[in-house]
Amino acid sequence: MCDEEWDIPDENKPEATGSFTHDSGFKDLVVDFPEDSVRMLLPDLESTYGKIQQVEFPRQEMRKQWLEDSGRELDIPIKIVCESGKVLLVLLEHKSDKSFSIYKLAHYTLDLMEQFPGFEIVPTVLFADDRRWRKDVTRSLTLTGLSETWLTFRFLKIKLKDIEAATVAESNNPVWHILSPLLKMAKGEQRQVLIHSYIKLKQLVSKTLFLKYVTFIDKYSKIEKKERLRIITAIKTEREGGPMLSQLLVERENEGEIKGKAEGKAEMQTEIAQNMIAQGFDLPTIAKVTEISLEKLERLNAKPA
Repeated sequence: MCDEEWDIPDENKPEATGSFTHDSGFKDLVVDFPEDSVRMLLPDLESTYGKIQQVEFPRQEMRKQWLEDSGRELDIPIKIVCESGKVLLVLLEHKSDKSFSIYKLAHYTLDLMEQFPGFEIVPTVLFADDRRWRKDVTRSLTLTGLSETWLTFRFLKIKLKDIEAATVAESNNPVWHILSPLLKMAKGEQRQVLIHSYIKLKQLVSKTLFLKYVTFIDKYSKIEKKERLRIITAIKTEREGGPMLSQLLVERENEGEIKGKAEGKAEMQTEIAQNMIAQGFDLPTIAKVTEISLEKLERLNAKPA
């Protein structure tokens, strides 16, 4: 029998750098590509209810039963209005390294049914990494008694590692190409899959969004700098837009190195300033030595030791 709630160890977990986290990355993806994300999650939606007319993101904080209850925040609630007039609310939970409970998901779903009467509620869980979800998860609950069935509950399960990268390689949905490192592929295919994803993504989105989500691809592919450079070299040989795309990726690499050096210098200056504060140096002197503003030094000085 499957465990309904358990924690998965963080082995091989991609490290978050700066402000990048798994949850923030996936939330940004859905917000930046709302219709494409819906089409990825619900591929039969438009053939059933007509074209997507509107996608919105309602409040995430769930209503509490009692004021003293702790807050309950949904991952990503998505309101979808279709051409037929049908309105759906997708309760999207993204799972990469967190525990999962079908009971909590059922509870949230019932709350949404109460708050949004008349909407079709689609509880959906996106499992992003097979290493953290080796065990299967219970997909349904049934409450019975006295020969009656009082409650049944199921959710839509999307496990990215069950989806072959080759099946979506020619898709015009940019979300699939951003998610490509998390899809199923044969050993040794990763480099070619990533090259194809970079090329397709550049064709489908703006330069700003491309540069933003190259970071997403790099984080989840877990490739080292040497491999990224090999990929950039291989892209340069592509006929259609290869040299231009390769140059764009090289510029991004250089900017990343400059930013990294600047951040390292700032961290060192802050450490020196903290040491000088501890030794009793006056703030104007510290400002001259470290090139840190007096305003920032005053904040550092106000922090408890």
